[in-house]
Amino acid sequence: MVLGRFVQGRRIFVLAGLGPSLHIALMALGPSPVHFKPHPLRSGDGWFIQVTWDSGRTAEVPNFASEADAERWIAHESALWLAERHTGSHD
Repeated sequence: MVLGRFVQGRRIFVLAGLGPSLHIALMALGPSPVHFKPHPLRSGDGWFIQVTWDSGRTAEVPNFASEADAERWIAHESALWLAERHTGSHD
């Protein structure tokens, strides 16, 4: 389950309610919540997601056709994306 809050009229998603093993694995990263926020590309032809940890660390997830696509990815794929970065299995 992904929860969101509104900041300046835009929904900011916060990772929450993960399955037990993934939740425990991500807790090892520290107490900082992770925030996902869709942004339009400056060119106007797509969207990306800015990922921000409370520690100040950031990352970007590119290549979404619409804000709705980015929000669906946040809801359904962000936990796996975070887990892959934790285990080093990305790229």
